[in-house]
Amino acid sequence: MSSADDKPGRLERTAAQIEQTRALFGASSFAIGISCKGERAFKAYGYANRGAQRVPDENTIYMMGSCTKAFTSTMLTRFASKGQIDLDAPVSSTLPGLDTKSNSDVSKKMTARDMLSHNSGLNQLAYTVQGKGEEVFQKHEDIMNVFNHLPKVAEFRSEWRYNNWLFALAGVVLVHISGKSVGACAKDEIFSELGMNRSSFTYPTDENYAVPYQIFDDKPPRPLPLPAFGDGDAFDSSGSSRSCVRDMLTWAGALMLAWNARSPGTEGRPSPWARDLQTAMAEIQKPYFTLANDPKQAYAMGLYTYHLPTREINTVTNGDLNTVPYVLGRESTERLMIGHTGDYGGFLSAYWTFPQDEIAVVVLCNSFEINGDPTNIVAQIIMQEIFDLKPRIDLVNVAETVVLNAKARWTTLVNDWTRNRQLGTKPRPAQSYVGAFTNTGLSMTLHISFTCENASGGGDEAMILSINGLEAQTFQLYHYHHNSWSFLPKSRDDCISQGYTAYISDWKCFVVDFSAFAEGRFDELSWVLDSDPRVTPTVFKRVD
Repeated sequence: MSSADDKPGRLERTAAQIEQTRALFGASSFAIGISCKGERAFKAYGYANRGAQRVPDENTIYMMGSCTKAFTSTMLTRFASKGQIDLDAPVSSTLPGLDTKSNSDVSKKMTARDMLSHNSGLNQLAYTVQGKGEEVFQKHEDIMNVFNHLPKVAEFRSEWRYNNWLFALAGVVLVHISGKSVGACAKDEIFSELGMNRSSFTYPTDENYAVPYQIFDDKPPRPLPLPAFGDGDAFDSSGSSRSCVRDMLTWAGALMLAWNARSPGTEGRPSPWARDLQTAMAEIQKPYFTLANDPKQAYAMGLYTYHLPTREINTVTNGDLNTVPYVLGRESTERLMIGHTGDYGGFLSAYWTFPQDEIAVVVLCNSFEINGDPTNIVAQIIMQEIFDLKPRIDLVNVAETVVLNAKARWTTLVNDWTRNRQLGTKPRPAQSYVGAFTNTGLSMTLHISFTCENASGGGDEAMILSINGLEAQTFQLYHYHHNSWSFLPKSRDDCISQGYTAYISDWKCFVVDFSAFAEGRFDELSWVLDSDPRVTPTVFKRVD
């Protein structure tokens, strides 16, 4: 971008590519903002509310998902400047109950910096984070217990592995040292000071919010209620904030100002807000753990820190879906970019700052990730135009590839599920499966009951599995083979409609196995709760 004056024109020149991308993904809307040296431009596509044909504006509220993480990191870092926590001391010095069973090094050595940079070596067991409908079903008071029982998949500090339980634990630390909820802390420590007046961890208070939509292959999009997930829930500190383009550009501008304040000769420059807040925002942007062989590509505390040219931006989202080989900006000037992406409950988000250029990009969307994540591709379309990156990448072709691969994933899953099924076997009598099975370490109890309904549509007997007795977390099971039962729906659209999209990563996640048969009943149930092949199925033991 040669000057702030051509910013609106450059955003406008991306319109055709962005609209094509929206159509490919079936996304309901994009709300997009860019900032150049404090001047802003906004562009909307589609509808925040299809029924009301409401076009989003810069104040329309979207859920931010994991873009919340930098808020959490900032709050903890600000409390550190006040002497309420030491970022370099073990977290167990603040939370004595921390006692990781699979690797004691984590609870003995993990600092707040480690906690905020995903290098524990523990697997998050994705389906303990979100269940059916991508809803959070764990309770805030169970966070420590579950964290203590997460399985080890690598040595402590040996690899970077995204883990939402780490930021859930960060929320426990925040509540412990502040005596306030995470949302109340965010309001007091960040939102009020920066003037982010529409940002919060609770429901919006007016009608200017985006509605989440399920996207199908063969029927129209379906609106869903706003996610109930919010302040006080488990993972609130990991992904429950709500915001808008205007506020996120404010946040991005503050991050860039904080980053640039670290430059020599700026020490005496007055801060527009409390100095300790600016210092905290600068601290969370320092690279902490390398993501690739290139040490310039790293994770800080709740933020990715990349240098263009890079291919790492494509591992943030759509990692297994983007099979187009390219390096963004391969023949262009090196430049630093810092930001994050988010995904929760029918909302997707991405924001990236370029502090040396004083440019920021924000993209918000109200669709599920079933076809992949368009927001990070749209952000790249804008980056490519703003910085005239070379060689020119056909990012609409990238979008098309991601969507095709996302849809093909269902076919692959069904084929794997079918190939591993042994036909002609019969289940034990119904009552041998019925009962409650628990895993105390994960604070999960699975209730199995029989139903007269036909789950598979093929005349099979059917059962119901419910997690922690929650009505929203009920799964219709039908006989798979031997003593295994499945909840795989008949079609991709049925999978989406029934809220099972989070499980599409692996066919094994759709199967539960019963074992330890004695005295006419099964005493154990096992379920694959993460697609990482290093993780063994989780065992639940009968308690009734």
